Amino acid sequence: MENDNKLKNKNVETFTDDMVRALEGNKEGLIKKIIHEEEEHEALKENLSPESKKNKLFMLISVFLIFLAVTILIFFFFKLILRRLTD
Repeated sequence: MENDNKLKNKNVETFTDDMVRALEGNKEGLIKKIIHEEEEHEALKENLSPESKKNKLFMLISVFLIFLAVTILIFFFFKLILRRLTD
């Protein structure tokens, strides 16, 4: 019974161990690939941020178009109300 209750020792491999083993085998190619992927990730992250010039322009145009649509709806709504009042 006591033997069943004891924890069995198992080898646990971590991500760090895997990375060390991979880097030892193929140093140049893998490191360059990791750096390249990280640079692509940073470029994508910067491109999607609200602070980029392109996204600021899109947000400004969107706000303008929403304001224009609301203004047109209000104009036609009041025009319809005035027409019913005068009839």
